[in-house]
Amino acid sequence: MDYPSFIEDTTYISMDASASENEQLRAMLSNLTRIHLLTASRFENFDDLIHEYLVSGIEVFGLETGIVSRIVGNSYTVCDVISPLDVLEKGQEFGLEDTYCREVIKSQQVLGFPQVGALEYMRCHPVYENLKLESYLSAPIFVADELFGTLNFTSVSARENGFSTHERNLIVLMANAIG
Repeated sequence: MDYPSFIEDTTYISMDASASENEQLRAMLSNLTRIHLLTASRFENFDDLIHEYLVSGIEVFGLETGIVSRIVGNSYTVCDVISPLDVLEKGQEFGLEDTYCREVIKSQQVLGFPQVGALEYMRCHPVYENLKLESYLSAPIFVADELFGTLNFTSVSARENGFSTHERNLIVLMANAIG
């Protein structure tokens, strides 16, 4: 499968005229520091840890919805979710094939889809047809080298400039810390 590439940070920075290069670099450093502080924090329980990663990811990536999933076989269970979409809730189960995360599981890699509707192989996906989720960033979560599930963020808005390698690295850090 030919998945969208992550954009090198220097190229990504030059694509955004809304902020100076220094402002963008400061934001990148701030995001990295925020994620590092999360990984160094202690949480009372797994639910608190997941919740804080979802809140941070939504803010860091500028996407609306964050989910941590548990995947067993072909079953996808929502461990936790923060979303303005009222159709998603903690504990829901879906068939893996009915989620964007199926691509992460098939490829065993971090994926970023800046505009799902622009991808021929994703336009007929049930999530796209039903919810019109345009942007998607996800990483597999491994626990002791076994696939646990995914950490993913989505939005109904497309990401005009795509996803940077910095964002890829941040979601990897987050997924590894959860694992």
